[in-house]
Amino acid sequence: MQRVQLATLFLAFLVFTETGHATNFDGKSEVKLGSCAAALGAAIAPPTRIIENHSQFPKGSDFETFGIEDPTYQAVLASARRMGDDRAAFWNMLATYVGPTGYRIPEGDSTVLMVGCGKAEEAIVLSAFFGNSGFGTPSEKVKIIGIDLDGKEIDAAVERNKTIDFSKSGYDRYLPSNYQFIVGNATRLDDHPSIPRKVDVVVSRHQQISDSDQVWGEIFSQGLQRLRPGGVFIFTSYSEIEADMLVTKLKSLGANIVHHGKNRYARPLGHDLISKDRVVTIVRKPE
Repeated sequence: MQRVQLATLFLAFLVFTETGHATNFDGKSEVKLGSCAAALGAAIAPPTRIIENHSQFPKGSDFETFGIEDPTYQAVLASARRMGDDRAAFWNMLATYVGPTGYRIPEGDSTVLMVGCGKAEEAIVLSAFFGNSGFGTPSEKVKIIGIDLDGKEIDAAVERNKTIDFSKSGYDRYLPSNYQFIVGNATRLDDHPSIPRKVDVVVSRHQQISDSDQVWGEIFSQGLQRLRPGGVFIFTSYSEIEADMLVTKLKSLGANIVHHGKNRYARPLGHDLISKDRVVTIVRKPE
């Protein structure tokens, strides 16, 4: 039992620190992640490299055979693989669609605001991508702020984004100081003074405008108001129908839509008409 507990802890650590190889989008060259993007004045271009092989524990490896007869261990291993696959797909989506919008990563610190963040499973990817630190390597330069009405979801977000302090014998887990998750209403951001007046990136993953056009319209309006000039608001939708409703609402708000289309890295959900991150829509605030 102790061996499985230690292995489970190790797997939990690995899934937050996975790195791998990437290929330029044109498919012509393979490089290691972590190389710096070209500087553009006081900012740099976002990463464009695509993750092809990210797993530190492929099938048939020692990680799998180590606990081959323990169903709990195998369940943890399968969950870690799924999380790694989802994070790689989300990174590839950002790497493919953000750069062409003209967005540039600030040279210094930046802030990413996640509205309706849920469990914030993608927070580590957003940190690594917008900090230009390489897949699986969160950046200390990026402030991640998530807000959601559901306290249980926020509790889960805190737990999922904790890191391990290996300097202590008990392997203490803690939430890094540049991560903040708030139980609150994203239609009333002014109620939370810790959220900056201007942020660099706003994310609404799997927006649910079909549930309430008025509520989600106000969330979008609040996010757009907080966006700095040149910043981007990234939306994903489960379906084309919901994505079309989103575009209609954004146009009514006067948003500058710079990308809208199906995501080639969408993850299947067992139904032909819905997928995880099926459609990507990006708004960029004029400078």
